[in-house]
Amino acid sequence: MKKQLFVMAFVAMATVASYAQGTIAFGNSVGTAIKIAGTGTATHNMTAAEQAQLNLVIGVYYGPAGSQTLTQVAPGTGVIGTTAGVIASILGNNVKDLYSIPGTSADGGTVMSLQIRAWNSQTGADYEINLRPIDVTLGPAAGPAQVIWQGATGTNPNRFIPLIITVPEPSTIALGVLGLGSLLLFRRRQAK
Repeated sequence: MKKQLFVMAFVAMATVASYAQGTIAFGNSVGTAIKIAGTGTATHNMTAAEQAQLNLVIGVYYGPAGSQTLTQVAPGTGVIGTTAGVIASILGNNVKDLYSIPGTSADGGTVMSLQIRAWNSQTGADYEINLRPIDVTLGPAAGPAQVIWQGATGTNPNRFIPLIITVPEPSTIALGVLGLGSLLLFRRRQAK
């Protein structure tokens, strides 16, 4: 009986260990909040309502160190939580918790190339793609996870500067519609 319990416990530990991976703190903080620009007002921290209106999805991509070809970990990873501009954690709050990167060491120390991207879940159009991949040393599976964000004026080459999502001004959209309308009118006149 004791032998069976020991074997079962060993198998359980081996199973858990095989799924344990290096970690990052995907959630940001008030000091690294995601901003929104171009809405007719000064740049401000994005709200959950604005995220929903833009169908904004924030995801993390990973690959071997120095890689430019990255694989998406999970679509829809980031959601603006209870604090404006702050990505909710896996638990649905703004606490920085562990986020595992597949195929990495549970002890931490694995260097992986990461990239943060933001896109429209309805159209697939990218909102933010200019964040170059950076090499990040992952934290251990048990934590603390490696923090990946820095302030907007930060200079750390191994951390991301917060996203600024730019949306067209209402006046820009109106101007575009007017221009398109005049082109159609001009073309119609030429056809006659």
